[in-house]
Amino acid sequence: MLLGFIAFAGTKPLIPLINAYSWDETFMRLDRWIHFGQDPWRLLDPILGHPITTQWINYVYNIWFIVMFSFWVGAAWSRKTHAVHSASKGWERQFLISFILCWIIGGMILATLFSSMGPAFYDLVDSTNNPFTAQMASLAAIHESHPLWAVDSHAMLREAYLNPAPGQLSGISAMPSIHNATSTLFMLAAYRIHKKFGHLMLPFLICIILGSVHLAWHYAVDAYLGIIIAVILWKFSAVALKWQDRWFMPKPLTETA
Repeated sequence: MLLGFIAFAGTKPLIPLINAYSWDETFMRLDRWIHFGQDPWRLLDPILGHPITTQWINYVYNIWFIVMFSFWVGAAWSRKTHAVHSASKGWERQFLISFILCWIIGGMILATLFSSMGPAFYDLVDSTNNPFTAQMASLAAIHESHPLWAVDSHAMLREAYLNPAPGQLSGISAMPSIHNATSTLFMLAAYRIHKKFGHLMLPFLICIILGSVHLAWHYAVDAYLGIIIAVILWKFSAVALKWQDRWFMPKPLTETA
């Protein structure tokens, strides 16, 4: 996992060099087509646009980092992870495989193919026709009275993109949303652990979906594709592990008379 994160952090800033950002307008228009001709953030703003609500959505969005490492460490250190023939019974190995595949397939391969910056950086793609100017102004106004980590992070990534330097935390990519993909995996794993835990992680996933759009990180279609990718990889990992157990895991010894 650590090697995977290092590879991801090193690859993400290279996306526009491999494939120039060119999908933002397509995803913006697709969002409007799906959501009855409206930008999704405008549909959410009357509900989530209050400063305190926005700030709490931002808190939950950043708690994702803690949740991610908690699931990761919990799966890695579970005794069931190392038990023979446990692949189809537990959640641990299925989660770990699905999780790393999300970063490789979604965060690297698809992110490069569908190279896009997201609403917060739309002006870097088209400065004369930016449909998210009002959204960014609203977030900036809220930030004045209720500090938002998202606004500071937008500024940091923008500066790193415009003025790259060694050692910076950099890299901008919108499609697909890894926040939403991995949060879907958290929910699926939680339901495998216990039904009540799954019920707890479902609203967390909903908050991540809403926050990714409301905080201008993603187009709504980024979230939708991220969720679809996570479900497909979750099911694929289950099949792969059953196949592995069938063909490669040692058979348990049986007593003979």
